[in-house]
Amino acid sequence: MSGLVERPGDVATAGRRSYLSVNGRAIRDNGIIRAAEAAYRSAIPTGTRPTVLLELVVPADVVDVNVHPTKAEVRFRERWPIERAVEHAVRRALGLPSAAAGLGPRSWPLAAESGPMPVDVEALLAPSVSSSLGAFSDDAEQSGEQSAEREAPELHIPPLVQLRRTYLLCELDDGVLLIDQHSAHERVLYERFMTALERGDAPSQRLLFPLTLHLGPAEGEAFEQHREFFGRLGYEIEEFGGHTLLVNAVPVPHPRFDAERCLRDSLDALTGDRDAAGLARHERLAATVACKAAIKAGDELALGEMKALYAALAATTLPAHDVHGRSTIVRLPWDELERRFGRR
Repeated sequence: MSGLVERPGDVATAGRRSYLSVNGRAIRDNGIIRAAEAAYRSAIPTGTRPTVLLELVVPADVVDVNVHPTKAEVRFRERWPIERAVEHAVRRALGLPSAAAGLGPRSWPLAAESGPMPVDVEALLAPSVSSSLGAFSDDAEQSGEQSAEREAPELHIPPLVQLRRTYLLCELDDGVLLIDQHSAHERVLYERFMTALERGDAPSQRLLFPLTLHLGPAEGEAFEQHREFFGRLGYEIEEFGGHTLLVNAVPVPHPRFDAERCLRDSLDALTGDRDAAGLARHERLAATVACKAAIKAGDELALGEMKALYAALAATTLPAHDVHGRSTIVRLPWDELERRFGRR
């Protein structure tokens, strides 16, 4: 398959369009379009819908084109693999984790052995707005990991200033950049946690004295549903009768991390049917824990912490948005500033 998909930052800024062709014939298929839209989970706000233009090529014997008088619809012999392939391809184009049910070796689009992706801070932190569509191709014959052959250039970090203990400000060649520190850290942690859920090798610190947590029935049920995934993130937890838990080890994603508060807040957020975005369970847990573990608005950051956050955000696959689809970055071009000051 190949096509064009809208960049997450541009979704809902213009009218939505969708186009789908199968073996060169334009058709209507809400299931395929919904599969493509599902790929945007954790990248755009709930309720918004992106523009997608998709072209599928499949063997003739897996599709029946004679099910509609004008041949505007088709019937697939097996629909599930087609929709799964569509969602996977679009997520790869967006640089998002795979939505695969299992956390196998292909559930993260960047192979672990390929090392860090090349970092171009102008491209990642100040993306061009000349086009709202990003092209992609998911031809099986062209799916080699070309990124493994690239070398990551050294990242230049400009001088940074913290504003209102909430935003980072810096100057680039083409304008001014503002970074929301909580949203940015949330994106960084989310991608790290997704990798940890795949590999199960998150850094962990054993506690001198175990933490004792007394949970309500709903929180206890939420823990049982996500027990394995908490373990993959670095928590070592055992039951201590009823809904009481003993926490023997905790993850250490950053020095400011409050493991007990994060665990309590995460279980509270996971309690009940609050999954409006329809995320897979492991993906929802990663998003929830990332939100609770990230530095907050109001946290004062040292210069070294600001630089580390800037570099970590530049190295993510989707730096412009947090797990809720909110912007992490606002870019003000010099032309816009000069216009506001009456210099143009």
